[in-house]
Parts: sequence; structure tokens; C-alpha cells
Amino acid sequence: MPRPIRKTKAASKRSASRSRGEGVWVTSMLLRDIDPEVARVLRTRAERSGRSLQQELHAALRRDARRNFDEAAALSAAWRERLRGREIPDVTDLIREDRSR
Repeated sequence: MPRPIRKTKAASKRSASRSRGEGVWVTSMLLRDIDPEVARVLRTRAERSGRSLQQELHAALRRDARRNFDEAAALSAAWRERLRGREIPDVTDLIREDRSR
């Protein structure tokens, strides 16, 4: 497998281009060693939403970048409220049994 070409500082600066309005920098990124299961989930999500994998990755990154700790805490509280009163079984014994196989 060919080795990737390493960019110089000058080439890296050139790869970031201005786009979508004044003062907004758009940067390209390369991700390596993606877990196959994560890639599968992202491809499936993209197909279900009628987007390309790249569009799905953009959406996921935008969604994650907007979420801060307070939003995550509020989301967690909403789920706790939604699940309140449901009997959720303790699966500790099942996990231990599965691990001992």
C-alpha cells in the first residue's frame, strides 16, 4: 500500500480555503483507522437519511460541535424523565456470564 504524501506547512495552509462567506475557513481533514462498526453505522445512517457518507459526516460533526455540556445534561435529564417508572432489569449477571464464555 502506498504511503500517504505528507504536506508541508505551506501546503497545509493552502489546503484550507475560504468559502461560504467572508471570514469562514473551511478545512479538509483525513481520518485513519476508523472502527469498521462505526463506519458501518455511519454508512447505514447516511443511506437512511438519503445523504452521502460525506454529508452524513458533516451533519454529525456539526451536531456534535454544537452540543455542549449543559445541552448534554439537559438531554440526559429528559431521557431519565422519559424512562421514569419503567422497570429496567439489572443485567450485571448476564454480562458476567457472557464475559466468562
